[in-house]
Amino acid sequence: MNEGWQNDDYLILLAEDESAKAMTAYGFDRFIPGYSLVGLKGWEEFIVVSPSGSLHVVPTVPLDASHVVPCVLPQPISLQADSRFTNKIKWYLKPLVFGGSPTDDANVAWISHAQHTEVVRWWNEQYRQAKA
Repeated sequence: MNEGWQNDDYLILLAEDESAKAMTAYGFDRFIPGYSLVGLKGWEEFIVVSPSGSLHVVPTVPLDASHVVPCVLPQPISLQADSRFTNKIKWYLKPLVFGGSPTDDANVAWISHAQHTEVVRWWNEQYRQAKA
């Protein structure tokens, strides 16, 4: 895992073996089949590769192909480490799609990568149920 600032974006980039494990943990086969996980952009979006091989971002919640948009990462990627955020992910306790506020400090928590997989999967299940 490589993480840090690239200009104004905080990126978390995964190695191939990390990506495969994370895709299973996040439930990619259920929520966004055919896409491969590259990492996170700004804590709120996954960086993914589409089945056709192009780079995109998709919100962590809702993790749904209808929310996939093209993405271009600046090249070369040269991440500047920031110890304040290493091994942490910013998480909105009530995701924005469910009415959570991005400006309310009470709605923000800093969680581990393992916790992130759990809450992303849980909230995406809630989204699927609400959408059905």
